[in-house]
Amino acid sequence: MKMTIRIFIILMLSILFYIHPAYAESPFSSLGHGLLLESANARSAAMGYTSLALPDRLSLDQRNIAVWSGPRSARLGLGGEFVRTSVDDVNGSDLRDQGGISGLAIAIPIYDDSFLGLAVSRLTRVDYNWAIAGSAEQDWSSTIENHQGSGGISQGILGIAFPLIDKLRFGFGARVVFGKMERLWKVEFPDIESRATSHLRSDRLKGFGISMSAHYNLSPVWMFGMSVNSPISIGIQRQNVIKAGSIIQTDSTIILSDDWDVPLDFAIGAGHIMNEHALAVEIALKGWGSVSEPVELADNFEDALRLSVGWEWVPEYSAFDPLWRSLTFRGGV
Repeated sequence: MKMTIRIFIILMLSILFYIHPAYAESPFSSLGHGLLLESANARSAAMGYTSLALPDRLSLDQRNIAVWSGPRSARLGLGGEFVRTSVDDVNGSDLRDQGGISGLAIAIPIYDDSFLGLAVSRLTRVDYNWAIAGSAEQDWSSTIENHQGSGGISQGILGIAFPLIDKLRFGFGARVVFGKMERLWKVEFPDIESRATSHLRSDRLKGFGISMSAHYNLSPVWMFGMSVNSPISIGIQRQNVIKAGSIIQTDSTIILSDDWDVPLDFAIGAGHIMNEHALAVEIALKGWGSVSEPVELADNFEDALRLSVGWEWVPEYSAFDPLWRSLTFRGGV
């Protein structure tokens, strides 16, 4: 038993402090709006972002309204995250730890297994901070450049879930996309007496759409799910603040003439229960190829396809079984 506990602790610490190299490119990141997040809850993240067909009975799904169901009592789901990031280049490295709430959902029973609820979750995350030491033109002075970014895009869904026919549930909701990103560039000249120059760019985003989903229990061992999110045209208010030291040189706010689009996305999934094991598969299509592309980007957007496969094992457990049988095991790609 003691050896099992030690192995479990070592495994958890290894996962916690392992720095995963992430290579991602999406229209969100191309526009400076951060890394795209797909997770609907903790179970979804552990099972490769599969959440449509196998609903999590312990936590409300933050993106799939149709699976809001269960006992006639108010339900609350809350998700958190811990992220460790490392930036390395020829000038050094930066290591950062960040944690907080990633999303929440609350649903209230209204009638005959129908629920009215609100869910808020993150779509992207912006978080970087690094410094570059160099020299100005013709070795006039050494320079220190600081680059910082924070914020991201979130979405809120106000929706209703209800049984449509036997074994089929349907969800419908209003979807709002909102957020704020701040990106700061600052340069200092440490060799001479001068003011640091900085440029802060803040973007506020807002757009509205609809979200629909469905869940069907074909049998006790086979389940299916789907979701559709309408395209959203996002308006952006941009503020530029340029300073010399603490003195503001420019402070302007404009509404960008071109909206930035979030495309139609469609996903279907299937789940199968086999004794103590559960398997799930999902296919999601995001129609980036059909949106209006911002003029500031030279590259063309293309449609994106995501294939996710997840597995869960819940061993049967009794009081005298070893510790590992009391755990739930999940994996996904």
